[in-house]
Amino acid sequence: MSCKGFSLYPILSTRDIAELYSEDYSFENNKAPRCNETNESCDVYSNKGWEHSIRALEKLWQPELRVLDFGCGTESPFLIRAKEMGLSVLGVEWDERVCLLAQSKMQARVETFETFIKTSGSFDIIFLGDVLEHLSPPGPILESLTCRMNSNGRMLIQGPLEANPSLLNLVLYFFAKLRHKKFTSQSPYHVSLATQGSIVKLLERYDLVVDTWEIYTTYWPAPTVGALVSNFSLRGAILFFFQSVDFFVSKWIPSFGNRFLVVAKSRNLYS
Repeated sequence: MSCKGFSLYPILSTRDIAELYSEDYSFENNKAPRCNETNESCDVYSNKGWEHSIRALEKLWQPELRVLDFGCGTESPFLIRAKEMGLSVLGVEWDERVCLLAQSKMQARVETFETFIKTSGSFDIIFLGDVLEHLSPPGPILESLTCRMNSNGRMLIQGPLEANPSLLNLVLYFFAKLRHKKFTSQSPYHVSLATQGSIVKLLERYDLVVDTWEIYTTYWPAPTVGALVSNFSLRGAILFFFQSVDFFVSKWIPSFGNRFLVVAKSRNLYS
């Protein structure tokens, strides 16, 4: 398999990656439900759509499954649920301090990426929760993870569709062009913007085919109703309005959502 075709992705140095995904980043982007400092998003669990991924995990449940949560953060609802189900779990993170914090919080084994790539072992379920859009380029990592997937295994990928058609995406693009600045408080950690088509093509390049695909809509990066009421701002109100319209449209047009969950398996299963 070749990684050609990904030259448009910005190439991050080891130093860039260390700065982006340090302990500070982990604290700011905790995957467990909590309120951030600006109170703009008081339910990270719902805004990331974790219920979709956990539901897929529960459907795949079998005794003694081995689960890998690649890029688990310090409190991954997916890894925590897999552990509650009695499955063998392993988390992987970039920063060693984040790994230690994750192990303490989740009482599960979490390895650094450097350690993980030096070890062997295969997995029945490999999960990437809001990870793919951070990889630069994504191909080599996806290829290495595919090689660690059992023949009958599944890869679950969850993340944003930031290049998908939506009114909010159009508004954010307009303000970025007009004011040459971002309109949300989200730091620029993402190095690629995905659509359904781009995700499918990426999977096909690494001999993965879609088993199930789900597109859904969340309020992120707009504030929830409670967050807007408790900490009103014009910017938050604008984001909330346009995202509410997107919610309505997505009820009628399934491909109109801003997030996705894909369950993929090896092409060899179809051979």
